[in-house]
Amino acid sequence: MIKKQTLNKNYKNPNFKIIPKINGKKPKVILLYSGGLDTSSILKYLSLKGYDVITLTADVGQQCDDLTKVKAKALKTGASKAYVVDLKKEFVENYILQILKTGSKYEGKYLMGCSPARAIISKTAVKILQQEKAQFIAHGCTAKGNDTTRFMINCRSLNHSVEMIVPWADEEFLSYFEGRKDLLEFCKAQNIQVEHTSTKPYSTDDNIAYISSEAGILEKIDVEPPEKDIYKLVPQPWFKEVSNTPENIKLHFKAGIPVKLELLNSSNKSIKQYVGALEIVNQLNKLGIKHGIGNTDIVETRVNGLKNHGIYQNPGAFIISECHHHMEMLCLDKEVLKLQYNLANELSYIVYEGFWYSPEFDAIMAFFNNSQQHVNGFVIAKLYKGTVNAIIRSSPNSLYDESFVSMDVLGGFTPSDTAGYQKIKSIRIINWNKNKKK
Repeated sequence: MIKKQTLNKNYKNPNFKIIPKINGKKPKVILLYSGGLDTSSILKYLSLKGYDVITLTADVGQQCDDLTKVKAKALKTGASKAYVVDLKKEFVENYILQILKTGSKYEGKYLMGCSPARAIISKTAVKILQQEKAQFIAHGCTAKGNDTTRFMINCRSLNHSVEMIVPWADEEFLSYFEGRKDLLEFCKAQNIQVEHTSTKPYSTDDNIAYISSEAGILEKIDVEPPEKDIYKLVPQPWFKEVSNTPENIKLHFKAGIPVKLELLNSSNKSIKQYVGALEIVNQLNKLGIKHGIGNTDIVETRVNGLKNHGIYQNPGAFIISECHHHMEMLCLDKEVLKLQYNLANELSYIVYEGFWYSPEFDAIMAFFNNSQQHVNGFVIAKLYKGTVNAIIRSSPNSLYDESFVSMDVLGGFTPSDTAGYQKIKSIRIINWNKNKKK
């Protein structure tokens, strides 16, 4: 058995191996930087090893992180440049709403918010890599999670020659930083201000579409999660802060995308309107929080096949998903819907595993771009205690015909025709059951 090498843990003057220069200059690395414990430690680690570190902080609508001081902190910690890029509008329009219009839910339950964020962050990182003529992209993801795979695949899909630095898979880094305690001691010695989170019972990630909670106490699936700690963004429907009054909204769709949100009074008259993708999602997030909508507690299968317990909060995305489903049921043909369900399931694996910029993604999205041209109109939904209930639907592309389905009207088709249809459809079943008895 090979013993794990332990390096000199002089946190003030660590003995890191210095990397060679390239043409007399420090090699440049774009570090995906949040300003938290891991990426702050990694920034200093890479800087002390001799890299020219340029940080990228992507603003994808984080609801829990304060990005106002992140640039100054990055520069103070050793970055030569610090980018803070506002990606919220592009993220909502070109990533989140595009996935929601497909109805994709990973393993049937998970409305994906993390993997689309990794796709747009990767795209931005590659752009800055080329702009700065850097050689590497680095991130703070662990080897056991999904994101290290997503960043690798997405970045290399956009630039096949990019090289990734993954400290949590690097032997030197792992020998020096065996856990959170080492990171905290290192930051203290290097005068890096970080929030002490060692007592936090779980880890979180968030953007405008979702907040996830996993690890820590959530790894014990035989223990009820600490609700008041976990559900800080979206309260559970039975929490006292959730509204006791139902609220109706009118959500308009064009080609499967929400284009207008109306808040309604008790007579379903519009009292306020919101247009624009970002504004609609922001307002739906607020409504979801108000009514305790969008919490999901699941065990999912990670990219590497390991099972993971996670709690996800998707207030606005959940409302859009429910209303969109009702719109589709009104507008799309039975066989198209059947195709969609199969393709949506396949697409969920493609997106979850980090293949956003792949030919299979483009091919499946081409189908949805076609089918969704018919998903136009509006849904009036009642929001109440964790539920989204459609009460009125309307569409210029509606396939609903009252004369066809009415029990009070004889019309639409000749009733006697159904007998022949039923006999034809049952032939194979009759034959099957005959043969079973032989």
